[in-house]
Amino acid sequence: MITPDYQGGGITNLMASVAQGLGGRPSGYPPAPLVDPAALAGAANVLLLVIDGLGYDYLQRHGAGGFLQSNCQGRLT
Repeated sequence: MITPDYQGGGITNLMASVAQGLGGRPSGYPPAPLVDPAALAGAANVLLLVIDGLGYDYLQRHGAGGFLQSNCQGRLT
């Protein structure tokens, strides 16, 4: 069983990156290494699309060359 990684590799950390980049208050969780908060600073719009349960391994095996796989930045738990 894969358990959540609250030290930088989880959805909680992704949200911390987005909040920090947009000037939100600290959440207590470190930002995710996949998203540099500074890259979001000054953004007029941010869209976060989360497809929970798709599965990183499944996407790598069956989505090769597809839009989602080619834009995947990495694995989160």
